[in-house]
Amino acid sequence: MNLTIRISRDGGKTFGIQETYRTDKTKPPPFLVTSVWPPCQCPGCKEKRSK
Repeated sequence: MNLTIRISRDGGKTFGIQETYRTDKTKPPPFLVTSVWPPCQCPGCKEKRSK
């Protein structure tokens, strides 16, 4: 299952690129694990999310 979103940072006037997150029943999507959105893209955080 995939979750596809687009984020607006100006109240819905414009939207960023479409992002798709793969989801499964054993691992929650990254935005449900932390309140930080969008998820950090640094190598350390990416590695933690991929586990």
